[in-house]
Order: sequence, then C-alpha cells, then structure tokens
Amino acid sequence: MCEVGFTGNLVGINERTNVEQRNTEVVYVDDSGAAVALAEDTVASMNFWGFDPSMLRHLEARFHIFLDRESADAKSELLLPMIVGEMVEAGTDTVKVLRTEGPWFGVTYPDDKPTVQASLAGLTHDGTYPSPLWGS
Repeated sequence: MCEVGFTGNLVGINERTNVEQRNTEVVYVDDSGAAVALAEDTVASMNFWGFDPSMLRHLEARFHIFLDRESADAKSELLLPMIVGEMVEAGTDTVKVLRTEGPWFGVTYPDDKPTVQASLAGLTHDGTYPSPLWGS
C-alpha cells in the first residue's frame, strides 16, 4: 500500500500480502491473522515500475545483503517495493506515482494465469483494450 505526498510522489510503502475482496470490503490479513479493512481510496502498487538504469546498482547491492541474510530460507523473497520504500525514506530517490482507475489482477502463481487471461480477453472484448492487445 502506498502513501502518496501532495506532489504525487511516493513517500512510503507498506507491503501487504493476502489482500482480498470480502463482501463489500477489500482487506488484508495482518501478522496476527486478523482481517484489516483498507480505505476505499488506498493507493496500491501493482509493481509496474519504471527505473533509471542506475537502479540496477541498488538492486545488486541489496541482493548481496539479502543472500547473506536469507540464503538458508528457500521461501524468503527480496521484495522490490521494500527496496524502493527504503530508498524513498532515506531520501536517495524519488518515485512519481501514476494513478489508474483500471481493474487489477494478481499474477503471482501459475494458477493465476487462466483468470488473468480471461480478464484480459473480457477487457479486449468490451473495447477497453485494443485488439490485438500487443502490436506486431
């Protein structure tokens, strides 16, 4: 979840997992297992980032630290939003947030593919996206 400043730049980011729709609310499940409702105007990152090539140096440095600390845990992840959040909070970089009101769908696991394909096909069919979606 993103905190956006009055200039439209990212000022903070909190990684939330287990985000889901429950009846009329969107919630995430916190570390204690409790469902926490998100405000309707919460800005969520869909991890669609555009970076200057210099970002690769930051990522490489963080990756080595991550490997030193987490290599024994096969399920650990180096989360890009956490790296970006640390850089923003340290004041070393700024990130402009581009908003969209469009639908979102998660693509994390192979089982997500059919749902995303069907959603994209529906958005193409109703004219939201062009057909073909990708140019030649």
